[in-house]
Amino acid sequence: GWLYAVTPVGGTKWVIEIKGQIWGQPLVGLDGSVYVGSTSKYLTRVEASTGTIEWTTKLDGLSYSSPVMDAEGAIYIGTTAGLLYGVDAAAGEILWSYAVGDSIHATPVLTPEGAVFGSTDRSIYCIRTRAPVE
Repeated sequence: GWLYAVTPVGGTKWVIEIKGQIWGQPLVGLDGSVYVGSTSKYLTRVEASTGTIEWTTKLDGLSYSSPVMDAEGAIYIGTTAGLLYGVDAAAGEILWSYAVGDSIHATPVLTPEGAVFGSTDRSIYCIRTRAPVE
């Protein structure tokens, strides 16, 4: 549950407690902030230069997957509650959620129109989260 930032020469820049276990890799977003999901049922945004927690957003279920960001700045992350979330990167507000039959452990793959992800219900999902690209 600890997130570490290191300097280019291997020293510690900062350390913060996220709570819960961090299974997926943290995401460095388009804005330079760090986003991390954990088994605490929260998605957390951290200011990369100082390690200050900027927001936390409560999710249903644990997060084993890594968060990913689309070109518009939405964060996608799956949970053990069988929900794929779209979260606004700037404010931490949940934009939408999509429910499937069982846990989502894998990291979603983004396409120009949405997301592809698997579930432990033995299915692969492709959901459209924006208009088709022309």
